[in-house]
Amino acid sequence: MADYKRVASTKRRKRNKIDILDWLRLTKNTFTKVWSLRGGPYFLSFGILALVVMLFAYSDITLSAGKVHHNVSIANYGIGGQSKEEAAVALKKRVQENIRNKITFKFKKNKLAISPANFDLSIDYEKSVEKAFDYGRDEGPILNASKRFLAWFRSANINPFYKISRSKIDIFLHQIGKVDHTPARNASIRIRGGKARLIKPKNGFGINRKKTELKLLAALLNPEDINEVNLEAERLYADVSEADARRALEEAKILISKPITLVYGKKKWSIGKQKIVTLFKTKVVDDSLKVLLAKEKTLDYIEFLTKSLNKKAKRAKFSVNGAYVSIIKSSDGLEVDNKETYENLLDAGQKTSGRSALVSAKKKKPSRTTEDAKKMGIKKLVSTFSTYYKPGKPRVKNIHLLTRILDGQLIAPGEKFSFNDRIGKRTEKRGFVKAPQIVKGELVDAIGGGICQVSTTIFNTVLLAGFPIGSRVPHSLFIDRYPEGRDAAVSYPGPDLTFSNDTDTWILIKGGYTSSGISISFYGTDYDRKVTFETELSAKIPYPRKEIKDNKLEKGKKVVEEKGVIGRRFRVIRRVVKDGKVIRETKINSVFKPKPRIVRVGTKSTEEEKKKKEEEEKKKEAAKKKKEEEQNQELPPEQPQEQQ
Repeated sequence: MADYKRVASTKRRKRNKIDILDWLRLTKNTFTKVWSLRGGPYFLSFGILALVVMLFAYSDITLSAGKVHHNVSIANYGIGGQSKEEAAVALKKRVQENIRNKITFKFKKNKLAISPANFDLSIDYEKSVEKAFDYGRDEGPILNASKRFLAWFRSANINPFYKISRSKIDIFLHQIGKVDHTPARNASIRIRGGKARLIKPKNGFGINRKKTELKLLAALLNPEDINEVNLEAERLYADVSEADARRALEEAKILISKPITLVYGKKKWSIGKQKIVTLFKTKVVDDSLKVLLAKEKTLDYIEFLTKSLNKKAKRAKFSVNGAYVSIIKSSDGLEVDNKETYENLLDAGQKTSGRSALVSAKKKKPSRTTEDAKKMGIKKLVSTFSTYYKPGKPRVKNIHLLTRILDGQLIAPGEKFSFNDRIGKRTEKRGFVKAPQIVKGELVDAIGGGICQVSTTIFNTVLLAGFPIGSRVPHSLFIDRYPEGRDAAVSYPGPDLTFSNDTDTWILIKGGYTSSGISISFYGTDYDRKVTFETELSAKIPYPRKEIKDNKLEKGKKVVEEKGVIGRRFRVIRRVVKDGKVIRETKINSVFKPKPRIVRVGTKSTEEEKKKKEEEEKKKEAAKKKKEEEQNQELPPEQPQEQQ
């Protein structure tokens, strides 16, 4: 059986070999027969050429699929073979690297180095790359194929889309060209004596501005290839011809011929001939003279004439009356579209009769309509809390300012409210003043001191509303004017007070104050929640005692500088009940540090003690002198010195 398989395999190989030879023999015979026919060589040549072209086209399309075609460049900077995104990034990077590098320009014997950034040059990268990408794709099949074929043998250069300061280029050309640069003068129109007159064009001789711009772009993108840009003088022709200016002259005559009336409903405003003359302007667009009205001046004049039409939209507001909320209805606004009205005015100015222009005005919807307000579900009081203070203190100003900032703010359904995010940094510029503030267990003056009374008030309003608490930090010292274990300290940027509106409706914050207290209230939809508190003083922390020596206080006397305050540890449990079930239980732990008892102890001496001390000092001085005299008597007599 194995021998049979080997024989069969050998026969198949022989048969395959014979098939290939037969195929080659058949091809040769066919080729010979066609060649021998009349016109056969031409037919075969055309067929081979077509095959080559097809293979080339297939390869070209495959290689450039989704990419800029081979050998295509922008201002001589090659981007061929790159995707549009890659080419745009490369082009932008190239410009950013070189935009501030100086390029040397040479005109005759004059040289001047300047950076492209000085001309306010900017390139539209995406639009320029899109133009390069379309090379060999945006025309008919035959023309596209010829462009793509030729691009394999010579570079296809694309001029980029760019913006440049024409006035700065002209100044530069005057600087480097000097007396050898005389620019051409365009044909133009001037208004003299209320009549439009033609100013004929005049050719010049000097440096071509457009060619200079393109050379600048090439040098910017290819600094390693271009060390110096050579400029040459040539005859300069006006961009705007006399014929084009004569066409524009007729338009100008019509524009200033009669008044134009602005119309909105029954209201009308007339723009007289003299005013039209003062607004008259021409502009060169694509080498053509366009008759216009000075845009900025005309827009300002339209705004001045139609200012009575403009009306701001008024959004719906909430009015609180006791425990209930009513809605003040919204109203639409009206805003004149000055730009569209300007275009209407230009159109009317080209008419010889019926010269009226419609004032374009659009209705402006308020940011919150009456219907929007109704859907927010703000109907009645949800919770409220008040705290009190001594009037007239600097901190009161901060408390009142902060209450005004909070008043009227809204909390969306599901939103996390951050006290610091809503209020922002407390600064003098915003009206906050210095007042005592607890810092590391000590009272120090700080901008915005006292605002913790507001954060504590809103914290208790939140607790009573049954909302979930995010972050809350107690004060370091116990403050007895707040509910035990229910205070909230804040500072910017932290610590912060946060909570969430876990209902399906909005919450309106209302804040009010008197000279001695503030209240914070939440209004929304009453979800019939009952809130209870269980407060436990879990520990009392004895206060330390501290004595300070005072040399101005008589010795032995003691004066209490600061009363000691014991530290406390509280645990508050808040339970939120709905339909007889506890839906939320929140444990609030607070530790308040003890405040030391400080006593000043006198060290000042009495008169008797002073006399006694003086006598003791005198005795010590006398004993010292006596001892020195005895030591002097015991010394041997002084020996005479020997002189040399």
